[in-house]
Amino acid sequence: MPSQSLSKCSTSITGNPYSLHNFLAYKRFSPSFAVFSTSVSLHTDPTTYKQAVRHPGWCKAMSDELSALEHNQTWNVTDLPPGKVAIACKYVYKTKFDADSSVERLKAWLVATGFSQ
Repeated sequence: MPSQSLSKCSTSITGNPYSLHNFLAYKRFSPSFAVFSTSVSLHTDPTTYKQAVRHPGWCKAMSDELSALEHNQTWNVTDLPPGKVAIACKYVYKTKFDADSSVERLKAWLVATGFSQ
């Protein structure tokens, strides 16, 4: 449990007030796990398309996701029936790590925002 409240914790080098180093004591971890957890906490995933499109790795991840959807014939582009509104979609981004704390890949999912139905 952190000794300070979330609203009062200091902002880390990355600008993220919720980085792991604000809540963990690394001296209790093995050296390899400390390196892994530090590496994971330094990477931040984009939360919007506008943030992701600035990075070539995320652009490739989004392109790969669209290619997979087309290859699997997940959806077809069609005209909407009169009076109907399309359901919006958005990307969800996640950095995947190897066991040695290196970045394995960047993963982007295109998901329907079904809550807007």
